[in-house]
Amino acid sequence: MKAGDLELEPAKGYSLIHLVLILVVLSGTASLLVPGWFAREGVTLDNAATLLASDLRDAQNRAAFERRDLRVTFREDGDGYLITDAFGGSITAPVGSGPFERRYSRDGVFRGVTIKTVRLGPNRRLEYGPRGLAVRGGEVVLAFQGETRTVRVTDASGHIEIDGLTTAWEDFDY
Repeated sequence: MKAGDLELEPAKGYSLIHLVLILVVLSGTASLLVPGWFAREGVTLDNAATLLASDLRDAQNRAAFERRDLRVTFREDGDGYLITDAFGGSITAPVGSGPFERRYSRDGVFRGVTIKTVRLGPNRRLEYGPRGLAVRGGEVVLAFQGETRTVRVTDASGHIEIDGLTTAWEDFDY
């Protein structure tokens, strides 16, 4: 090597092309694995049952906070539920700006989940009074591929229990 010659070292690190290739591989892997994960009966039913319990708790809290009657009405076809006021008026969903409604057939994670049984008294609904008390308790049974989860609501207090979960769920807000 002569005095005026420079030796260039190879560049270290990743180029933009390397990063794009890594993202493509990770995205492809996720797109294959995530649907399989959520197709498992336990995962799907556990998520549907805990979401129902959370929505019931939200309806109860809103009834008490807003000092008005709220209803959770379960669809006759078993495809979900809708939360309204005592006159059937729409309640805004906690996230978003639309009505507070769950339709299992519209949600890829819950597709195939159905409400198998509703034992809440007349009209397939759970009602919360203006003090946030459950007018009448009962239970809702969710089903998916032969498995079930039962969500129970206690009279008055509105305490919620879920039977059959693979991981424990505690109702701390009653």
